[in-house]
Amino acid sequence: MKNRGVIAIITFVLGLSIGIGGATVYYHQVEADNLVKTKTTETKTKTTKTSKSEKKVKTKSSTSTGTSASTTTSSTVPASVPKQRVVQNEQAVNVATKPTGTSTDQKPAAVAQTTPTVSPVRYRPSQLNILNDVIPYEDGGQAQGQAIINSDPDGLASTWGGANPFSGTDGLNTHIIGHNPGAFYILYQLAVGDNFVVTDSSGTPFTYQVTQMTYVNHEGVDLSTNQDLWDQITGTGGGERVTLQTCNGADEDLIVFSEKVD
Repeated sequence: MKNRGVIAIITFVLGLSIGIGGATVYYHQVEADNLVKTKTTETKTKTTKTSKSEKKVKTKSSTSTGTSASTTTSSTVPASVPKQRVVQNEQAVNVATKPTGTSTDQKPAAVAQTTPTVSPVRYRPSQLNILNDVIPYEDGGQAQGQAIINSDPDGLASTWGGANPFSGTDGLNTHIIGHNPGAFYILYQLAVGDNFVVTDSSGTPFTYQVTQMTYVNHEGVDLSTNQDLWDQITGTGGGERVTLQTCNGADEDLIVFSEKVD
């Protein structure tokens, strides 16, 4: 009887131990299952977030692609738009895409402007400055005037009638002659209104303006009006004047009347 009681106690203790061990194993199994479920849930959550991120990325990409396509489309000009407007659109795009804060246009360095120096005209005594010609003259008068111009037809003029010598201040007319071809060929390039300069024996310049040009015969008769101009050509009256004379062929002369410019 005692042995049966001992066996029963041992059997009870073993059953109790097995039950506790089984309960412990079951508890750890449950914990393990819960841990696996938790990790699975986290993995699904991460997967879901990743999918959403991918969708957002795709959405942004789609938006960017749409914007780019829209930009490309907006920069496309219909065939009916004139070529000039196409160029203007392209220029507008280039300006819009140019980085701010930078300048591709380089302005040329400023060039200092210098005022040209004009040298003063230096006049010499007893000269006529007609247009671009400088013609020396002598005070020969009626006695020597013709001989002087004959001695140097291309280079000299001379006084003949009027006041002699030339002064420029006496209020009288001075008559000066020269050859053509020769020193006075330049008279044919003058026109009414042109100015020329005559210097006196000290080099003082006096400016005269052409008032009339006409042709006369050797007696001083105007060939177009038959008016006798001899006294007007060779006389001293009429105010401060200079009268220039040169030949125009064998039978006539060109006369240039001028008055002093104040």
